[in-house]
Amino acid sequence: MKKLLALILGLSLCFAGSAFAMHGGKSGMMGHGGQCPCQMKDDGLDAKMMKKMHMAIDNSEELGLTDEQVEKIKVLKVKVKKDMIQANAKVEMLKVDIYSELWKDDIDLTTVNKYIDEKYDIKKGKSKALVADLAAFKKIFTADQMTKLKELCKQKGKR
Repeated sequence: MKKLLALILGLSLCFAGSAFAMHGGKSGMMGHGGQCPCQMKDDGLDAKMMKKMHMAIDNSEELGLTDEQVEKIKVLKVKVKKDMIQANAKVEMLKVDIYSELWKDDIDLTTVNKYIDEKYDIKKGKSKALVADLAAFKKIFTADQMTKLKELCKQKGKR
Protein backbone atom coordinates (compact mmCIF):
# COMPACT_ATOMS: atom_id res chain seq x y z
CA MET A 1 0.00 0.00 0.00
CA LYS A 2 2.82 2.41 0.88
CA LYS A 3 4.54 1.66 -2.45
CA LEU A 4 1.34 2.42 -4.35
CA LEU A 5 0.90 5.69 -2.45
CA ALA A 6 4.54 6.64 -3.13
CA LEU A 7 4.09 5.83 -6.84
CA ILE A 8 0.95 7.98 -7.08
CA LEU A 9 2.65 10.84 -5.25
CA GLY A 10 5.72 10.58 -7.50
CA LEU A 11 3.64 10.57 -10.70
CA SER A 12 1.57 13.55 -9.57
CA LEU A 13 4.77 15.50 -8.85
CA CYS A 14 6.09 14.62 -12.31
CA PHE A 15 2.91 15.85 -13.96
CA ALA A 16 2.86 19.01 -11.87
CA GLY A 17 6.51 19.67 -12.74
CA SER A 18 5.91 19.20 -16.46
CA ALA A 19 2.87 21.51 -16.36
CA PHE A 20 4.96 24.13 -14.55
CA ALA A 21 7.73 23.78 -17.15
CA MET A 22 5.27 24.08 -20.05
CA HIS A 23 4.35 27.56 -18.83
CA GLY A 24 7.95 28.67 -18.60
CA GLY A 25 7.87 28.46 -14.82
CA LYS A 26 5.25 31.18 -14.59
CA SER A 27 2.36 30.67 -12.28
CA GLY A 28 -1.08 32.15 -12.26
CA MET A 29 -3.66 32.70 -14.91
CA MET A 30 -2.66 30.89 -18.09
CA GLY A 31 1.00 30.81 -16.96
CA HIS A 32 1.54 34.56 -17.20
CA GLY A 33 2.43 35.43 -13.62
CA GLY A 34 -1.16 36.12 -12.58
CA GLN A 35 -1.84 38.52 -15.41
CA CYS A 36 -4.20 37.74 -18.22
CA PRO A 37 -2.37 37.91 -21.60
CA CYS A 38 -4.79 40.55 -22.82
CA GLN A 39 -3.60 42.83 -20.00
CA MET A 40 0.11 42.21 -20.51
CA LYS A 41 2.09 45.21 -21.69
CA ASP A 42 4.79 45.23 -24.24
CA ASP A 43 7.86 47.37 -23.73
CA GLY A 44 7.06 49.81 -26.49
CA LEU A 45 7.38 53.56 -26.24
CA ASP A 46 4.00 53.85 -24.51
CA ALA A 47 5.00 51.41 -21.73
CA LYS A 48 8.35 53.12 -21.26
CA MET A 49 6.68 56.54 -21.05
CA MET A 50 4.16 55.30 -18.50
CA LYS A 51 6.97 53.86 -16.37
CA LYS A 52 8.96 57.08 -16.57
CA MET A 53 5.94 59.22 -15.64
CA HIS A 54 5.11 56.89 -12.78
CA MET A 55 8.71 57.05 -11.56
CA ALA A 56 8.69 60.86 -11.71
CA ILE A 57 5.49 61.02 -9.65
CA ASP A 58 6.73 58.47 -7.09
CA ASN A 59 10.04 60.32 -6.70
CA SER A 60 8.69 63.86 -6.93
CA GLU A 61 10.29 64.97 -3.66
CA GLU A 62 13.69 63.56 -4.60
CA LEU A 63 13.44 65.27 -7.99
CA GLY A 64 12.34 68.53 -6.39
CA LEU A 65 9.12 68.75 -8.39
CA THR A 66 6.54 71.39 -7.57
CA ASP A 67 2.88 70.49 -7.04
CA GLU A 68 2.15 72.09 -10.41
CA GLN A 69 4.72 69.89 -12.17
CA VAL A 70 3.34 66.75 -10.52
CA GLU A 71 -0.18 67.72 -11.60
CA LYS A 72 0.97 68.27 -15.19
CA ILE A 73 2.60 64.82 -15.21
CA LYS A 74 -0.56 63.20 -13.82
CA VAL A 75 -2.74 64.90 -16.44
CA LEU A 76 -0.36 63.87 -19.22
CA LYS A 77 -0.21 60.31 -17.89
CA VAL A 78 -4.00 60.00 -17.98
CA LYS A 79 -4.12 61.49 -21.48
CA VAL A 80 -1.44 59.10 -22.79
CA LYS A 81 -3.16 56.10 -21.19
CA LYS A 82 -6.56 57.00 -22.66
CA ASP A 83 -5.10 57.69 -26.10
CA MET A 84 -3.26 54.36 -26.12
CA ILE A 85 -6.33 52.43 -25.00
CA GLN A 86 -8.38 54.05 -27.76
CA ALA A 87 -5.74 53.49 -30.47
CA ASN A 88 -5.09 49.89 -29.40
CA ALA A 89 -8.83 49.15 -29.37
CA LYS A 90 -9.20 50.50 -32.92
CA VAL A 91 -6.26 48.38 -34.08
CA GLU A 92 -7.77 45.28 -32.45
CA MET A 93 -11.13 45.97 -34.11
CA LEU A 94 -9.41 46.25 -37.48
CA LYS A 95 -7.58 42.97 -36.86
CA VAL A 96 -10.95 41.31 -36.33
CA ASP A 97 -12.28 42.89 -39.52
CA ILE A 98 -9.23 41.70 -41.47
CA TYR A 99 -9.52 38.13 -40.18
CA SER A 100 -13.25 38.04 -40.83
CA GLU A 101 -12.55 38.93 -44.47
CA LEU A 102 -9.76 36.34 -44.69
CA TRP A 103 -12.09 33.59 -43.45
CA LYS A 104 -14.40 34.09 -46.40
CA ASP A 105 -14.11 31.78 -49.39
CA ASP A 106 -13.91 34.75 -51.74
CA ILE A 107 -11.54 37.33 -50.23
CA ASP A 108 -12.23 40.92 -51.21
CA LEU A 109 -8.70 42.34 -51.57
CA THR A 110 -9.92 45.92 -51.80
CA THR A 111 -11.63 45.66 -48.42
CA VAL A 112 -8.72 43.83 -46.76
CA ASN A 113 -6.22 46.36 -48.12
CA LYS A 114 -8.42 49.22 -46.86
CA TYR A 115 -8.44 47.66 -43.36
CA ILE A 116 -4.67 47.14 -43.44
CA ASP A 117 -4.11 50.77 -44.47
CA GLU A 118 -6.40 51.98 -41.66
CA LYS A 119 -4.62 49.77 -39.14
CA TYR A 120 -1.18 51.11 -39.96
CA ASP A 121 -2.42 54.71 -40.22
CA ILE A 122 -3.61 54.36 -36.63
CA LYS A 123 -0.28 52.86 -35.56
CA LYS A 124 1.59 55.67 -37.31
CA GLY A 125 -0.63 58.26 -35.61
CA LYS A 126 -0.09 56.55 -32.26
CA SER A 127 3.69 56.75 -32.67
CA LYS A 128 3.58 60.43 -33.65
CA ALA A 129 1.30 61.24 -30.71
CA LEU A 130 3.62 59.41 -28.31
CA VAL A 131 6.62 61.38 -29.54
CA ALA A 132 4.68 64.63 -29.07
CA ASP A 133 3.65 63.51 -25.57
CA LEU A 134 7.25 62.62 -24.75
CA ALA A 135 8.35 66.09 -25.83
CA ALA A 136 5.63 67.63 -23.62
CA PHE A 137 6.73 65.41 -20.72
CA LYS A 138 10.35 66.52 -21.02
CA LYS A 139 9.33 70.20 -21.10
CA ILE A 140 7.79 69.85 -17.63
CA PHE A 141 11.24 69.40 -16.03
CA THR A 142 14.16 71.71 -15.47
CA ALA A 143 17.53 70.51 -16.79
CA ASP A 144 18.58 69.50 -13.26
CA GLN A 145 15.37 67.55 -12.67
CA MET A 146 15.72 65.74 -16.00
CA THR A 147 19.29 64.73 -15.14
CA LYS A 148 18.10 63.39 -11.76
CA LEU A 149 15.25 61.49 -13.43
CA LYS A 150 17.65 59.87 -15.89
CA GLU A 151 19.90 58.81 -13.00
CA LEU A 152 16.90 57.40 -11.12
CA CYS A 153 15.81 55.43 -14.17
CA LYS A 154 19.30 53.94 -14.51
CA GLN A 155 19.39 53.01 -10.81
CA LYS A 156 15.91 51.48 -10.81
CA GLY A 157 16.60 49.61 -14.05
CA LYS A 158 19.60 47.81 -12.55
CA ARG A 159 17.58 46.36 -9.66
